[in-house]
Amino acid sequence: MDNLSPALATFLTDNDLDFEEVSDIILKYGRSNDLDDQRLQFLRTEISNYARVKRDISSFPTELQDKVLQYARDTAHIGVGVDKIKQQIRNELSSIERARADIDKVVDTMNKMQGHNHTHTHTHTHTHKHNEKHNNLEVVLAQFIDSVDCDLQKQSDSILKNDKRNKNRRLSSRLLAIMDSRRSAEIGVRTLVDHFTTENNLNDGVAYNILCTSIGKEIERDLFLANKLSSSVCHFLGRHLQSSANKVRFSSKLGIKIGDSFDQRNIVEIGGLLVDSILRSCTLSSGDTHHVFVHATVMAPQHKHKSLGVIKCDHRELAALLQSTLRYRPSSEIHPVAQPMVVPPRPWKNVDEGPFFYYNESFMRYIDYKNQYKPLRLEETQLRTLLQSINILQSTAWKINRRVLDAITHLYEHENGNVAGLPNKLDHALPTLDEYDSADADSMRRYQHKKRVVAKMNAEEHSLRCDLMLRVNLARQLCSESEIYFPLNIDFRGRIYPISPHINHIGNDVVRGMMLFAKGKKLGSRGWFWLNVNLANKFGFDKAKNAARFRWALEHKTHILDVCRDPLQHRWWLEADSPFQALSICLELGAVYRLVDEEGGCVDDYDCCLPIGQDGSCNGLQHYAAMLRDEKMAQFVNVANNDLYDLGRGDVYSEVNRCVQKMIADDVANVKSKAHEFAKLLQGKITRKIVKQTVMTSVYGVTEYGAKRQIKRWLLAAIEDGHIALPTDVYSAEGEQLLAALAMYVSKYTLYAIGLTNTPAYLSMLWLKNCASLIAKNGFRVSWITPMLQLPCTQHYCDRTMRIATKQQTVSLTTHSSDNKKDINVLKQSSAFPPNFIHSLDATHCLLTARQCYLQHGLTFASIHDSFWTHACDVDIMSKVLRQQFINLYDGPSMLQQLYQTFCVLYPEIDFAPPPNRSDFDLQQVKDSEW
Repeated sequence: MDNLSPALATFLTDNDLDFEEVSDIILKYGRSNDLDDQRLQFLRTEISNYARVKRDISSFPTELQDKVLQYARDTAHIGVGVDKIKQQIRNELSSIERARADIDKVVDTMNKMQGHNHTHTHTHTHTHKHNEKHNNLEVVLAQFIDSVDCDLQKQSDSILKNDKRNKNRRLSSRLLAIMDSRRSAEIGVRTLVDHFTTENNLNDGVAYNILCTSIGKEIERDLFLANKLSSSVCHFLGRHLQSSANKVRFSSKLGIKIGDSFDQRNIVEIGGLLVDSILRSCTLSSGDTHHVFVHATVMAPQHKHKSLGVIKCDHRELAALLQSTLRYRPSSEIHPVAQPMVVPPRPWKNVDEGPFFYYNESFMRYIDYKNQYKPLRLEETQLRTLLQSINILQSTAWKINRRVLDAITHLYEHENGNVAGLPNKLDHALPTLDEYDSADADSMRRYQHKKRVVAKMNAEEHSLRCDLMLRVNLARQLCSESEIYFPLNIDFRGRIYPISPHINHIGNDVVRGMMLFAKGKKLGSRGWFWLNVNLANKFGFDKAKNAARFRWALEHKTHILDVCRDPLQHRWWLEADSPFQALSICLELGAVYRLVDEEGGCVDDYDCCLPIGQDGSCNGLQHYAAMLRDEKMAQFVNVANNDLYDLGRGDVYSEVNRCVQKMIADDVANVKSKAHEFAKLLQGKITRKIVKQTVMTSVYGVTEYGAKRQIKRWLLAAIEDGHIALPTDVYSAEGEQLLAALAMYVSKYTLYAIGLTNTPAYLSMLWLKNCASLIAKNGFRVSWITPMLQLPCTQHYCDRTMRIATKQQTVSLTTHSSDNKKDINVLKQSSAFPPNFIHSLDATHCLLTARQCYLQHGLTFASIHDSFWTHACDVDIMSKVLRQQFINLYDGPSMLQQLYQTFCVLYPEIDFAPPPNRSDFDLQQVKDSEW
């Protein structure tokens, strides 16, 4: 307090504040006696922002007041409005309102919130006929919920009446007994119907184990959402919750002293009880003895010799109603944690205290609590840089691009989609018997096969439609928000993921095209340059130098202006590789052209909100090239400055493709080759696009089976486009067999070509696999610590089968938590280690870049793993920072050598082979690499 200037001390007194409560804010600026007028004004502004929140703190729920005050101190530099904080809390409470009536008492204490519509409406853009079907379904569901509610009440009364005599009753039964039976019935019935309608499982049924788990997890969340529990319930829960799991930390306000969630057994048992009640209770009319849902046993699709328990709809009229209803969850039904926030997320102070006000989300998406999450708590003091980096990334504000959203909606709703990555709104027509000879057995087999293929395609399209409608509906709800935020956490390797899964910048092209930074920056000449370059990239013109890409975009000015005026009439943007991102850029460029040509403005004056990305060139191989200092590999993936070697842009995908084409040509020339016929079909037909995904994922441990599936998908696309011709229908049984054989043939050559062109990386992967195999064979999980960020990483691959008895069947689940060394999965531990190790380095580079961009340059920064985004005017700065951080990551002792030494210390009884030697490529060249 002695260091305060008299003016600041008076200012604190006038605002009824003392030094202690705002010391965090003041100490950021240093000694207030030494501050110049400008910095003193900034400090006064931050304190005023905090004071405004404090004055209105009585309007917040009591249990939240301390959190809100701390949040106000953390975000004082932004000055988040009180109303916005209330809106976020209101959003988080929305599920509680649906689940518990007494939450209204809490909501009523929050002032300035009167008039908010508590009724959740479903936004539909379908025809009146569809609305009628949807309403009919809602009537039926209400009837089912009433029936299950009555059944659960009877069970509850019986359990509670006999509680003293049933001390050993399962926890699942006791929990179900004290929960709101109406809410439990609603969760069970709607979850079942969601599985039927969003995944189109009416014919095959819903897997019993999946359904039980889904319902159990929803019940677990609902119990957490309850605002108040009686003391008797606290007594119930306090002794039974498993202490080794910590996904949901129940607050002390719930009266539960042990902050733990259900274990997997409790989740499945609770779900099983709900399913049993549904099977027993659901009929279409009072007194009807025909149950509409039944338990059945079918052969598992992936395992022909294993049976699978499923729940099926055994009522023709109801099945037809479900089939005709395209079900999706409106935003009002999405859990608050799965929605973006409307205020900046609360900073991660530690690994348990996350970004929400009412929920403590885990910092890591762990699978094995003991070996993955618990070490984070022990090492919290070493994770400050990591926590700070995540806080920087999740503080980026976004908004929805309305014009792109309108284009998406129009193309799907009015033109039935099936363009620009949108799913087809209409089902594919099933084959008819008229097209086949019913007297011919072979013809009927082809008919049945084609029918199965089309039915599968329709089921997949149905799921894609539901996913799209959910995203579009949520985006429409968020359009009115000036700022939205994506709270983040990490997986066990340190990779960053948004907690809200439906709308975020890591989605596909449709979702990315809707994303804008909430705040724009003046474009400037360099921003104008990068905006045009980015458009060329989205159209696939990304192999030339940046100057050539810039000229390409300028040459298409007429197209850009046409698209900007009416994107639905002028559809040049649909030719792009990423159509909706290209549309977003065209709209931005068109606005700049209008400003300059029609309004006499200047490029420098335009506020651009569009995020501009810089992508890595096969990022995994870039890390291997830097780690091994291999010159040839560095040239292939543009880590080297290829201008020094008189080379153009390095392209490892094209290099692998050339090798594959040469091997196919050799098979064509060799008539005696077993693959001669395959080679003749494919000569000159294999493109860079067909091998690209396999090359990209080879660094991340793609298997021969995985490579075959990838190649098969791209070959099928080439066949459908007419680029490759087969002698038979690709959708016939013979055609599918031929396609599978061709995919195996091409994938084998692709993997071989990858080894030829990237031998050092291939040898390093083998070394990493060998080390992991030795560790796992000795009964240990493979663990390592990421450089610079000091994140402890542990692989969870440990398979132990858990059998859980329910009334309908015994459920077998695989758990990764086991102390038995024999349960360690050696194969998974070894095969997964190379990709997981590279992913951890990739994440480290991303987080270090984010931190440096913000702290040193104040940039707005976002990332999609190896793709880094910022404002167009700041791309040059970001490019320098990311290159320097890449050098810093590898500019030291050999990383593989350090890992080898660590393993030798941790496992002295194991004889590890030394790692591959590092070459002498000059890593400083990355600073001058254009790509």
